[in-house]
Amino acid sequence: MTQNNKTISIIGCGWFGYPMALKLIEKGYTVLGTTTGKEKLTSFTKNGIKAFQFRLTDPLPEALSQSNIALISIPPRRKVMPTNTYLQGLEKLANELKAGQVDKVIFISTTGIYPDDEPLAQENATALKSPFVEAEKIWLDRFEKCLILRFAGLFGPHRLAGRFLAAKKGLADKPINMLHLNDALGFCQYALSRQLEGIYNVCSPQHPFRSEFYPKASQQLGLEPPTFSQIEKSKTVSSDKSLKSGYQYQFPNPIEAL
Repeated sequence: MTQNNKTISIIGCGWFGYPMALKLIEKGYTVLGTTTGKEKLTSFTKNGIKAFQFRLTDPLPEALSQSNIALISIPPRRKVMPTNTYLQGLEKLANELKAGQVDKVIFISTTGIYPDDEPLAQENATALKSPFVEAEKIWLDRFEKCLILRFAGLFGPHRLAGRFLAAKKGLADKPINMLHLNDALGFCQYALSRQLEGIYNVCSPQHPFRSEFYPKASQQLGLEPPTFSQIEKSKTVSSDKSLKSGYQYQFPNPIEAL
C-alpha cells in the first residue's frame, strides 16, 4: 500500500466518523476530517486529525479532494436540511472529490432504505426508499471503486439503546435490526483492509424481538422499561454478504452489547 493509499478524507467526523478517524490514525493512516462545529477543530487537531470546518452546502476545501480515499458519513436530516438540498449537496461533493485525486469512496448509508414489509432485506433488493436510493446512486455512478455500507440501527456510547423506548406502553413487538458502534467501526476497517467494493448490509446477524432487547437496555440505565402488546411483521436485514466476506461480528446478538 502506497503512502497515498494511506491518506483518507472523512467527510463528517460525527458519532461514527470521529472514532473511525482515530482508529485509522492508529493503523497508520493520514486522516483529514470535517466537522460543522468550529469549537471541535482544536480537539481534532490535538488527536491527529487534519481538521476542516465544512458544511455540505459549502465549497469543499481543496486538500480534502487530494486523498486517495474519501469516507462520506453525512446522514440526511430533514429538520436541518430539505431532502433536495441534501442530495444537491452530495452531488456537488461527489463532483469536487472526483475532480481531485480521490478514486475510491465509502458512503455510509442505512438499512432504512428497505421497505418495512421486506421479509428478508438483501443488498440486491430493488424496491427501495428515497432519498437513500438517490444518495447511493450519486456515488455509484461516479466512482468505479465504491463501497456502500448500509448500517442497521446504531447504538453504543452516547447513543444508548435503553433511552430509545423507555417508559413507552403497548408498543408493537417485532424483530430488531441493530448495529453496535464497535461493529460499525470494525466492518469499515475490515472492508478497507480487504479492499471491498459494492453494497453491504452491516447488521448484527441475530434478530431478537424488541421485547427481549429494549426492556433490558432500559433497566440497565435505571429507566422504566417499555411494554409491548401485539407482534407485528417487519423486515429482517440479511447479514449474509458481510459474513461471507469473512468479517466476524463482535456482537452477533445485539443483546450481548448491552
